[in-house]
Amino acid sequence: MRALAAFNHTAISYPRDATIPALFAEQARQSPDAMAVTFGAVTRSYAALDADANRLARHLARMGIRPGDRVGVALERSPAVPVALLAALKAGAAF
Repeated sequence: MRALAAFNHTAISYPRDATIPALFAEQARQSPDAMAVTFGAVTRSYAALDADANRLARHLARMGIRPGDRVGVALERSPAVPVALLAALKAGAAF
């Protein structure tokens, strides 16, 4: 049991009032060229994924999605999935 507790000590502190979009944007600012998503031969950097999610979030807002709304996401496994989920959150919606 001691080994489990010692090797599982992975707790880190983070700002409890920060949102996932804000934390992701900060990571994209700190490490823009770092790899955020890999799917087969496709890789996306934090900056690229954040830019794609921002673009989609703006599109969702233009379509009438507002904070508190729910957005359905039905996608095959692909790099588009984290973009869609992050975009929904950036628009203030749930997915």
